[in-house]
Amino acid sequence: MPYQILSRKWRPQVFEEIVGQNHIVRTLKNTIALGRIAHAYLFCGPWGTGKTSMARIFAKALNCEKGLTTVPCNHCSICREITRGESLDVLEIDGASNRGIDEIRDLREKVKFSPIKARFKIYIIDEVHMLTGPAFNALLKTLEEPPSHVVFIFATTDPRKLPLTIISRCQRFDFRKIATSDIIIRLKQIKQKEKIEITEEALLLIAEGAENSMRDAEKILDQAISYTRGRIKEEDVTSILGMVERKYIAELTENVARKRALANIELVNQLLDEGKLPEWLIKEWKKWFRDLILVKLKGKINSSDRKIIEKQASYFTLKEIVHFIKIISQIEEKITFSSQPKIWLELLMVELCSFDAQKEYLESKDPELATIYEKILNLEEKLIGQVSSSKIIEEDKKQDVIPSASEDKLKKTVSKVIEMFDGEVVEEEKGE
Repeated sequence: MPYQILSRKWRPQVFEEIVGQNHIVRTLKNTIALGRIAHAYLFCGPWGTGKTSMARIFAKALNCEKGLTTVPCNHCSICREITRGESLDVLEIDGASNRGIDEIRDLREKVKFSPIKARFKIYIIDEVHMLTGPAFNALLKTLEEPPSHVVFIFATTDPRKLPLTIISRCQRFDFRKIATSDIIIRLKQIKQKEKIEITEEALLLIAEGAENSMRDAEKILDQAISYTRGRIKEEDVTSILGMVERKYIAELTENVARKRALANIELVNQLLDEGKLPEWLIKEWKKWFRDLILVKLKGKINSSDRKIIEKQASYFTLKEIVHFIKIISQIEEKITFSSQPKIWLELLMVELCSFDAQKEYLESKDPELATIYEKILNLEEKLIGQVSSSKIIEEDKKQDVIPSASEDKLKKTVSKVIEMFDGEVVEEEKGE
């Protein structure tokens, strides 16, 4: 028997196997139980969330030889034909390649004929938003008053492109992105059936890499099996997807806290040379900073790196972390359309390591005060450089002066300036 990819081999065959769409499953099962069958359904949602699988299961539930049932038998001739895509009464049409008015006119002529074998004649039109304007117009009247034996099921990833006249004639169901936890549960079921050896960490990475798509998760798992020919580990998944391990994300964040721009640039170059994708680095870093925010807000995070996240959260203020995420998001847009993402990543490292929250705050209040603050910082750097020289250190020792005293005094002076400025602002506001 020829090999079947996992996404086809383990495609859901009953409502209970659909992952993450309980609200739709419940409604359709009640529809069948009550006999309230509509003439047109619209399934909307991202790719890989089960729209076509749901349509096939619904078609089997309506046409099973057992009668209208919420649990199709999958053994009768009609169920088997629908599963194999061979039923003459359940027709799947690709909206992208059959999008013209001639194809819809042909469909309008055929809907008049009764089903050959089944109870209903069902038309499943995938990517229905690809139909042309004239094709929608030709379909409109038939969709509004179809024969009693016809049911239309439309599936689309972009419902905004559908005419409102079409949407208003359908029962609409919005498929949600599948939660990572639900994807992991389904992958574990497949793992047991296929007798695959895979670590929990690798399963989590596959689920995250799939980005809420069950089909993509099964595709990645299929690829990982071919890649390893044995036990699938975390590093295998990161190699396949070009993902950046969280230990490197932690190191990048540590360098930002310590203003080590050059160290981060070198690390980024190393990761890119190893085949890591810039897009994944950006995504994982945004997630990392998001966890830092949750820790700052006393929220809960489910991560094996909780201790280091809590430690790094103490390095930054909440405002700084929010600013970091904004900067990363801006660079993410540029990387997507750039032929040289490496340069943008290096620029990102410099920008994050040079960010000064106090200066940003002062600039928002009074640009002149921000200029004074910057001059004080420059003076501070010069003094620290002088203190590091041996001659100054020896003189300080003779006078019992601690080298860091000048730095501490400057920091206290800056803090006093900011406090005085805040006090003046408050008094002005009261006066107004």
